[in-house]
Amino acid sequence: SLKQAVWRAFRGEFILGGLYKLINDVLVFAGPLILNLLIQFITTPSWPVWYGVLFALGIFVASMIQTVAVNAYFQRMYRVGMRARGAM
Repeated sequence: SLKQAVWRAFRGEFILGGLYKLINDVLVFAGPLILNLLIQFITTPSWPVWYGVLFALGIFVASMIQTVAVNAYFQRMYRVGMRARGAM
C-alpha cells in the first residue's frame, strides 16, 4: 500500500523528526516545573543564591533547546513532505 511504501522510504526521517518533537514536548513541561522551583527559591531565604541562578539558566536553556528542536522538527517534516510528494 502507499502508506507502507512511504514509511519504508522515509522511516529514518520520521523517527528523527519524532525524536525532535518528543524533546520539544518534554521541554514544554520542564519550563513550568523549573519556574516552580524558582518561585520556591524566592520564598525560601535559606537557599543559596546560586540555586536561583541555576534555575534561571535552566529556564533559558530549556527554552533555547525547545526552540531548536521544534524548528528542526518542522524543517525535517516539511522536507519529508516535499520528497514524498515528489516520489508519488
